[in-house]
Amino acid sequence: MLAGLGDPGLRPRLAALLPLFGLKWCMILLNEFLAADFARRTFSGERRDRAEVLRRQLDKARAMLAQSLRFSATQDPLAGT
Repeated sequence: MLAGLGDPGLRPRLAALLPLFGLKWCMILLNEFLAADFARRTFSGERRDRAEVLRRQLDKARAMLAQSLRFSATQDPLAGT
């Protein structure tokens, strides 16, 4: 589908963007570090240890970044098109 667009610069642009999409998801996972996010959860009645929540979210963000970098290093963004 995309391969037929005839744009020779599409593949390198997509390859450059893939890690950025992974980084965007890392930032979403790290929203928990914002005081407002934790305050909202507390206000809604959630009772969790903040340090534990932050540690888990940081672990998830690290895993997401590693997965994103591995994927972007090994995948052709236009494969299967």
